[in-house]
Amino acid sequence: MAALVPGAVVGGYRLLEVIGAGGMGTVWRASEPGGEVALKTMHPHLADDPELVRRFQREYAVGAKVRHLNLIRMRSQGQHSGVPYLVMDIASGKSVRRLIDLGGPFREWEAATIGQQVASALAALHAGGVVHRDLKASNVVLDRDLHAVVIDFGIARVEGDQTRADGGFMGSAEYAGPEPYLGRPVGTPADIYALGVVLFELLTGEVPFKANSYADVLRMHAEIPAPRVSTRMPMVSETMDYLVFAMLDKKAERRPNATQVEMACASVLTLLGRAPAVSPPGPSFAPAPPPAPAPMPAPRQAASRPSRSGRATRGDRSATGAGTVLVGILGALMVALAVAIAAGAGHG
Repeated sequence: MAALVPGAVVGGYRLLEVIGAGGMGTVWRASEPGGEVALKTMHPHLADDPELVRRFQREYAVGAKVRHLNLIRMRSQGQHSGVPYLVMDIASGKSVRRLIDLGGPFREWEAATIGQQVASALAALHAGGVVHRDLKASNVVLDRDLHAVVIDFGIARVEGDQTRADGGFMGSAEYAGPEPYLGRPVGTPADIYALGVVLFELLTGEVPFKANSYADVLRMHAEIPAPRVSTRMPMVSETMDYLVFAMLDKKAERRPNATQVEMACASVLTLLGRAPAVSPPGPSFAPAPPPAPAPMPAPRQAASRPSRSGRATRGDRSATGAGTVLVGILGALMVALAVAIAAGAGHG
């Protein structure tokens, strides 16, 4: 196939500009009579490998299998000059990774709003028998209203998929749980671990583990306890601190499931005086408290700065007296609630 250029027509869609590229293909902004779409073309030099073609087309199968407000919507697929392409909605806005690079950490209520939406999307994927396997800050796109959309199902796995094994770990080491390094199955708890890393990154501006090599990062995820969010952001609520701690548990069976994460984020939003981003589906998750941290310094009033939406940040944590009391009450209830849900929390 000849190299595609702006103005070329693929499957009835006119290509406008390249908006992304990866190991499997190139993503174009394209036009149709009803508006604009994202059109992903496979790299031509990969199209001769039937297994790679199946893997590329699997992204469409996943998107078509599960529909959710916080998942990118797939529209169609086809071939152009023997090269597969996928058509999907355009996720308007910027990725979480890009926004952190531009403006630093998010406020806690913003992180909880994003976390609740992504957890809801994961709950839908998991209920449909799908493991995303590549959730990361650059695969979550936000618009100005903090509406989150999870994109890129390129290495997702569907239950019952009969394609051959991937031949090794695929994904991003910074968001990988211990399972790949230890040679254990990568199931839905791995998505929860990845979302825990994203929440850690939203709250602190950085991932929990960094190293000079891919293998070293994977080893750190498997062997070194994850730092607590509160060690880097003392003003975080106990609820959020415990939640991220539980999501980053080394043992997959001890992590909450996606619905429990969704509910915990909704609880954080309520405590901070914010409306939940989506309607809570059921009982909330109360992770068992970790060992008591070192005494935290007295809270200090940080200088406000403009946020991404024009509001003050840092100083605006909604830490009212009522909110502080509610956080204390919820913290006291966590141990009792954890005992009640201990048998079920490991089913994530």
